[in-house]
Amino acid sequence: TSSDAVVWDYKWTENYEKGDVIAHTQFGRGFVEKVSADSMEVIFREGRKQMAINRRPELTDEGKA
Repeated sequence: TSSDAVVWDYKWTENYEKGDVIAHTQFGRGFVEKVSADSMEVIFREGRKQMAINRRPELTDEGKA
């Protein structure tokens, strides 16, 4: 059942695979439909979104002390 699925918290520094289920703070739960080297297409209740992935932390505000 769908309740058995692992739901990953979305982080743009991580890598995901087609079929993964993610939890986004703004869009809610989504299903990974397509994956490329640095982005993925995710289907959310409100529609499809292009999301960044595999970004190096030093290129983001999260990587700053």
